[in-house]
Amino acid sequence: MTKRTKPNFTAKFRLECAQLVLDKKYVIIKVAQVMNVGNSSLDKWVHQLKMNVMASRVKRCYKRQINLKFVNLKNVLLALNNKEYELSSLLAS
Repeated sequence: MTKRTKPNFTAKFRLECAQLVLDKKYVIIKVAQVMNVGNSSLDKWVHQLKMNVMASRVKRCYKRQINLKFVNLKNVLLALNNKEYELSSLLAS
């Protein structure tokens, strides 16, 4: 009796299969048949890719918000420094 081994697909292969579904709009069942993988495996890969794409979008959005807050804070500090300089020059005269 031989022990059945679990197939080991590379990350590149899984990504390409999932992209066929997401980018090319192919049906999961058809892609799974053609690529000789299980439907549930392919469905899981597609879900993981969607979550990964969404996570990277969220990270970019947060990064952008943080950068905007930093720029705004920098502008406020510059404005305060200018006001302080104007005030000190008025007091000196």
